Amino acid sequence: ARDCSRGLLTLNEKYDIIDKQKEFHITSFEWVKIIDVAEIIASKFKNVKIIPSPCKDNIQKDTRNEADKYVLEFWKPEILLEDGIQDIIECLKR
Repeated sequence: ARDCSRGLLTLNEKYDIIDKQKEFHITSFEWVKIIDVAEIIASKFKNVKIIPSPCKDNIQKDTRNEADKYVLEFWKPEILLEDGIQDIIECLKR
């Protein structure tokens, strides 16, 4: 959340000079499966069991759209996914 917010703020501050015809992707530019995110989250808590759905992706049909790296001219991710998840958990515990 902090990395994303910083990216959005940076783009807002650079609004006058960014190419509005480009796509802006606030991402780590690394593919991560939802099951992997779920496992990271589950590892932070006791007695959490991940039960994957047997259903397939009927909407996107496993399409992987590559993110445009243009945003990297203005912003770069700095926080690892696992660290970001931990930060959000700590924030919600307060």
